[in-house]
Amino acid sequence: MKYVGFVVFALLLAGCIAQEPEKQSVSTEITPIEDFFVLDLGVQPEINIEEWRLEVTGLVDSPLSLTYEDILLMPSVTQVNLLYCMPGYEGIGEWTGVPLAFILEKAGYSTETVSVVFYAADEYSSSIPLEKALLEDTILAYEMNGVTLPAEHGYPLKLVVPDKVGYKWVKWVVKIELVDYVYEGYWESRGYSNIGNAPNAKSK
Repeated sequence: MKYVGFVVFALLLAGCIAQEPEKQSVSTEITPIEDFFVLDLGVQPEINIEEWRLEVTGLVDSPLSLTYEDILLMPSVTQVNLLYCMPGYEGIGEWTGVPLAFILEKAGYSTETVSVVFYAADEYSSSIPLEKALLEDTILAYEMNGVTLPAEHGYPLKLVVPDKVGYKWVKWVVKIELVDYVYEGYWESRGYSNIGNAPNAKSK
């Protein structure tokens, strides 16, 4: 497994995000978990799953507070997607989880929403536009390659957002907030692209 902490991560992101990545051919072979790279801010939060909740707030009719069991009982999908940061830091995973649209519809999202914001247990955050959040392949994953999502990859929930660079794939999600403005997360507020398209992106 390739593990990168905060300082090196910042340098990698600078190279990864400074300009739009060039399109390149993409392998379709699933990357074993032990070979999958890991990037974070240098701290992996400890999660007590009995106390953990997913809060859904903001521009919704019915705010939610969901347990892990609540999530597991929801409709699920399994899909194969590339997680890309830069050459050498990419991997293809099989992700299983709940379509984000299902949760947003359960909460009664407002069509005035501009950004769907994701907050992590390590105080990281990022966002995607509402239209991207409602696509069927944008999911909150709780399994990776057929097993429970490993801690270093974001247990209990990781945002899987195809066509976006890795810093949009928020790990350890604890809160989703719908807002009526363009939200700039941890790296975006430091000058990186708020669009974050990966190579070969099919959507904006």
